[in-house]
Formats: sequence, C-alpha cells, structure tokens
Amino acid sequence: MALLVPDVPAFKNSGTSYTTPTEMDLIGSCLKDMANKGIVSEEKVDTFNFPLYFTIPQELKEIIERSHSFSIERMEILNNPGKRTLASAKARATYLRATFEGLLINHFGSEAIDELFDRYTKKLQLHHFF
Repeated sequence: MALLVPDVPAFKNSGTSYTTPTEMDLIGSCLKDMANKGIVSEEKVDTFNFPLYFTIPQELKEIIERSHSFSIERMEILNNPGKRTLASAKARATYLRATFEGLLINHFGSEAIDELFDRYTKKLQLHHFF
C-alpha cells in the first residue's frame, strides 16, 4: 500500500518555500489587519482556528512507527509538477476561497469574505512566487 501524506519541510524558510501553513499565516495577517480597521472583531480573530495540522517528515515517521500498524519501506518527497498550476495570485486566492469560504463565513459572517480575499490577493501578489 502507498500513502501520500502532505507535510511541510523540517524547516520553514518563507524565502524559499511556500506551503499551506504559509498561506494560513497570510490569511491570519489579513484578518488582523481587518480587526485593526474594525471590519471584524478582534475577539473573532483571536478565537478563530483553521482545523489543519501538517507534520514534518520526522514526526510523521514517528507517528506511523508508534502505531505498529504500518511499516515504512521508503519516504520521499514527490516532485509534483502540478503544484505550480495555480500560477497567479488571483487563481491561488480563488482556490483557497473555494476551500475555506464556508468555514470563514461560519465564523466571521459573509460580509467580511470579499474584503478578506481582496486583501489576501494583494498580499499574495507581493510574494516572489507569483
């Protein structure tokens, strides 16, 4: 059996890597900006949490070994050419919005969503990956 499990590098260097946790940091930055401007409440921002967790490779290995249900024959990073298919900031923001909009609306309300993703797109455009 083969399992494909997303994880993050053992070290995070925002200058050389762009990962889903990096995106969550950027969304958080946009939400903080919106709270500072009174668009969303600071309490809402402080109590919001994306239900995501990404392991580093060593941690994933330890979890699997501790379960005694599986053995690892080989772990490798896949060179996925498709990971760059969302080549523009707007496409990436649209993808993230489609993925998390329901969760965000449930917590912040629908009136904040357009503003959040406009801010997110603008910040994302500043990143050298786009």
